[in-house]
Amino acid sequence: MHQIVDAGFMFTGSELIKYISVKCDFFEKSKLESSVVMAIVISSVLLFVVSVSVLMSAIVYKKTNLKRAGLFGLLVSFVLIGSSYYGDFWQMDGCLDSGGRYNETLKVCE
Repeated sequence: MHQIVDAGFMFTGSELIKYISVKCDFFEKSKLESSVVMAIVISSVLLFVVSVSVLMSAIVYKKTNLKRAGLFGLLVSFVLIGSSYYGDFWQMDGCLDSGGRYNETLKVCE
């Protein structure tokens, strides 16, 4: 029986095929997920900047509605940044809650 070693993992033939298919799926998902996360981070940073400017103008012009809108925008931007920062944690938590086992190397729920 031949065994193949990759980054410290030893595989037999059928395990290697499964490993390669999971790796390929991981890389395809990874590109899409990283694009979505990057879009969320960029939009939340832009929302933060806009919210700060709205809040500053609300303070200068003493407008209560603008102040509320600015604070709400800041809250939403912090939630978006936090959700993208802790995305891996929530993925692991959901996997473990469903009774699965999370593979950190492949970033998949088994």
